[in-house]
Amino acid sequence: MKTSLTNYISPFFFGLCFLFFLFSCSSPQDEAAKHYENAKNYFAAQEYEKAKIEFQNVIQLEPENDKAQCDLGETYVHLQDPVKAAAAFHQAVLLNPDNLQAKLRLGQILLLAKETKEARKTAGEILEKHPENIEAMHLLATIQIQERNMDLALKTLEKAIDIDGSNPKTHLFLAHLLFVSNRLEEAEPHYLKAIELDETQRKPYMELAALYRKKGEIEKIEPLISRWVKVPGDQMQKSADLARYLESEGKIEEAKKKLMEATLNNSENPVALSNLGNFYARQKENTKALEIFNRALALDPENLDIMSQTALLSFLEKDYEKAESIVDGILAKNKDHVQANFIKGRLYFNRKEFSEAFKCFEAVIKNSPRHAMARYFRARCLLDKGKSDLPGQDLFRVAAGHKTSESWERKLATDELNEVLEIDPNHTAARLVLIDILLENKETLEAKRHIIYILKREPKNIQALVFAGKLKILEQDLAGAEKIYQFVLELQPDFAAGYVSLGLALNEMKKTEQALKTFDRALEINPDQMDALYYKVSVHMQKKEEDKAIAACDNHRKNLPQDSPSLAIIDLIQGRIYMTTGKIDMAEDRFQQAVKRKPDLSAPWEQLAVIRELKKDTDGAIQYYEKLLELNKEYLPTYLNLSRIYKALGDLKKAKAYLEQALAIKDDYAPAANNLAFILAETNSSMYEALRLAKIARDKEPNNPDFLDTLGWIYYLQGSYDLALPLLEESVKINPQSPIANYHLGWAYYDKHQFEKARAHMKKALELNPDFKGAEKARDVLGE
Repeated sequence: MKTSLTNYISPFFFGLCFLFFLFSCSSPQDEAAKHYENAKNYFAAQEYEKAKIEFQNVIQLEPENDKAQCDLGETYVHLQDPVKAAAAFHQAVLLNPDNLQAKLRLGQILLLAKETKEARKTAGEILEKHPENIEAMHLLATIQIQERNMDLALKTLEKAIDIDGSNPKTHLFLAHLLFVSNRLEEAEPHYLKAIELDETQRKPYMELAALYRKKGEIEKIEPLISRWVKVPGDQMQKSADLARYLESEGKIEEAKKKLMEATLNNSENPVALSNLGNFYARQKENTKALEIFNRALALDPENLDIMSQTALLSFLEKDYEKAESIVDGILAKNKDHVQANFIKGRLYFNRKEFSEAFKCFEAVIKNSPRHAMARYFRARCLLDKGKSDLPGQDLFRVAAGHKTSESWERKLATDELNEVLEIDPNHTAARLVLIDILLENKETLEAKRHIIYILKREPKNIQALVFAGKLKILEQDLAGAEKIYQFVLELQPDFAAGYVSLGLALNEMKKTEQALKTFDRALEINPDQMDALYYKVSVHMQKKEEDKAIAACDNHRKNLPQDSPSLAIIDLIQGRIYMTTGKIDMAEDRFQQAVKRKPDLSAPWEQLAVIRELKKDTDGAIQYYEKLLELNKEYLPTYLNLSRIYKALGDLKKAKAYLEQALAIKDDYAPAANNLAFILAETNSSMYEALRLAKIARDKEPNNPDFLDTLGWIYYLQGSYDLALPLLEESVKINPQSPIANYHLGWAYYDKHQFEKARAHMKKALELNPDFKGAEKARDVLGE
């Protein structure tokens, strides 16, 4: 039989294919190893996006690979995604509870996220199994610092050195803590030991140089820097460090020479040019600096950091359009770029677009939590968007001895400013803003501590001296205040605000005529010093001299050009004079003039809304309050007013909606939480949510009688009379003139079978307001 070629080829072909398949198909383990190798190479080359994909491929093939999860976490750290990094480290720990590296990194991320308790738990778990693990002890010390327990952190690091005295990081960490604790003599040997153990690390040299400068041992700095420069390594960085030292010694030409040499020796290196550019920027030679940075950018056109330097210099030169164009280009490529976001925030801040600026500074802090300047400007955004249109109102009330109420913006700003000072204790601008807030809140002891801190370092700091005078007023040392303000004016004779402050002190001393002359002098120096006019008017109003108050406004109008924004402030002041004296129509006319001149001035819109309410024009009031929200969506009192109006109209749905909007902006805003809790309780919508909100309000302001009443009433409606009664009693004790609180307390006594007390409070409620909601039920109890 004839055999075809096909009969021979087919088995051979299929056998060959089988062998090819057998030898070409690698196992999943081999595939995973290949991806792992690629990932490590990408990671080493700093190509973190590619590394991430390769590590994910490894995990897809080997879901139980805890080391790959840990390495993926490290990659997310470099990609500045702490949430995903934490998730990866957490998964690594779940897969292998003994993965020390993953546990340590998880603890560090938890600490950065201010999850102090969880970080402490993680550190404790490591140290329980490995009590001599130095990295875990470093983590624990950092946790103790966050817990503001510096002494314990120092002991932890000392213990770490006892365990292993050869770890340079421990010596550096301990030296740093001793330095910031001003224990300079103890810090120095640990810096020297850190350098002895690892001479290649830059940080101990730089911090030790700062320590010598603080101790006044300037002669020790040059040998230290010279020693650092001789260490093998990045010579451009060392040239930059040497130049910075020479610069600090006033040897500007020598510093420039060093940087120029580095640039000539590395003419194609953008880093050398950047160092030189930074030098010129520090010398305020911005044009020259910009030219150098543009040369650096030509060498490295995609370098976003160099681009951001050109943006910063453009900003400093007030070329805001160019600065914005550059940062927009940077942010299009990297929306998280720290300096670009910071400059963008500054640009918004300059335009008074505080909400947008706030978002930019938030982005900076998200990626750089210890960025002191971003935190400072975030605080300024909170204060500037929440501040009154009329400068100095709170200052006058404080000086007059009246209590001011702290707005929620000030509370948030205070927290932020304290963070700034924790990061940088010598941030004078932040400390000054904080002092201002503290004085407004009459927290004199804390304010005094900050004032002393500044004046010890800068005895002629004008703003700190002004605050020192204000402190004297609050302490009723008026002669002391006058003396300080006279000293301020000796230092700066044309300082208009100094005359305003002196005028306040003189007015408090009953030297009224001198005070008025001082306010006039402030207005002479600066016609836009509107707080001086405000205080002058206030002095006349205190003396019931309405005509003179109006005349002061009319006379000052003549000193201002027709297009001056300050004319709107004068309208506002006059409107308030007329409101005080009951001349509502004339007040309304002034407020209308104010908004015509300056439509973005919020205070007159609010006053117009109040007038519409007084005239029973509810629709008009709503329109004005809505206009106020257009101007400032985050001004919370407007939501309360709109909610109150709609509640009175019986539209509880809208009343609730405005309160919910306020709470969406600030979830612990006590007045909104209280009012919404009351509505929910009265309508029996959600007693659980009502109770939660009422507790928030009470916890924020424990002595507020309305908040105590609301919480007590909710407990009453739930049948918890023993919890309700003490709260309602405390509310009436603080404010016995509230008909609603007396009525609620009456019912609580009634259900506790204390009928005499119940009738007494029902009767009191009716005496205070015969028509309050619930009056009929009260009469029924009284048998009327």
